[in-house]
Amino acid sequence: MKKPFYPSLLLQVIFLIVSLCSCSQNEVPDFPGTPNNPVLVDAQNVTARVIKEWDEYTGRFQASRKVEIRARVSGYLQQVNFADGEYVEEGQVLFLIDPKPFQVEVQRSEAEYALAKSNFDRAESLLESQVISDEEHDRRVQALRVTKAELDRAKLNLDYTEVRAPFSGRVSRTFVDAGNLVSGGDVSPTLLTTILTTDPLDFYFEASEADVLRYLRLHRQKSKSKDRVISWPVYLRLLDEEEFSHEGKVDFVDNELDEDTGTLEIRAKFDNADDFLEPGLFARIRMSVTHPYEALLVPSHAIGTEQTKRYVYVINQEGQAVRRYVELGPLEGDHYRIIRKGLHKEDFVVTSNLMKIRPGTYVKVNGKS
Repeated sequence: MKKPFYPSLLLQVIFLIVSLCSCSQNEVPDFPGTPNNPVLVDAQNVTARVIKEWDEYTGRFQASRKVEIRARVSGYLQQVNFADGEYVEEGQVLFLIDPKPFQVEVQRSEAEYALAKSNFDRAESLLESQVISDEEHDRRVQALRVTKAELDRAKLNLDYTEVRAPFSGRVSRTFVDAGNLVSGGDVSPTLLTTILTTDPLDFYFEASEADVLRYLRLHRQKSKSKDRVISWPVYLRLLDEEEFSHEGKVDFVDNELDEDTGTLEIRAKFDNADDFLEPGLFARIRMSVTHPYEALLVPSHAIGTEQTKRYVYVINQEGQAVRRYVELGPLEGDHYRIIRKGLHKEDFVVTSNLMKIRPGTYVKVNGKS
């Protein structure tokens, strides 16, 4: 049986197909990032600023002078003449060891010396009249010298009973109470206390080989001297501080690298007239590693990562985001990063909506027509 033919239905299908083709040819979908639908972003010019670059290290304060106060003669400790932790002056008597046995020794030595001096004077007169021999005269000269040396030693030991501060500074606590027997001499003398100087205060830190080479080259640009005491200005902050408000100077660079760590020890000095800084405190220190120069900076959050590379998006004249690979320098403050290579002053850098952008994406800056 022959199927019926419907011409009107065929014409409707053909008209619908033609209409759809016409729409697909004349209309372009407005996907984000196209000229008709650019991505809204924030953007700003590259910041140009004259800066210095800084390196930062962690280190620790040490007293510029520290001495162990030990007994130099043996005896009973009679007095302790300071309070624990007190500031003392140079020459101040800190401890007194019972002086009586040493006073007696001085008196005995003085008597022996007086006798030897009398015998020597008599020998001098007798030698002129040749009543005594040269040998006897020499023995009396020698006896005089020996008794004089013994008297000097006795007086010196008596002086040592007064244990004095070798310099002005702050003492620790006393390690021996009055009434105890202390030992002097060269073998295991008793430790009585320690004293140290805290103004100025030394700060020790370690820098890598590469950092030290940069510092030395920068120093040689300023001075032809081979002296490594370079008086380099440094700035320090304590662990509870935000600003590097303490200023000091590098006064020592060690003469060889540590073989285990590959670092070099550096020392800086800081004034401590108010006695606020203490030996043993940790702190952060920074020192400049360049002369002042004009650097290009961008916000840190505008920098993207592609494996080991870093990039930013720059808006070209057509309004498209173009990827620029850059070489980064250190942070400048909390929010900006120095750009060593890859950008120019006139570049306009995208700072927001980076996840919606690809190279060639059309963008529109917020607030601009």
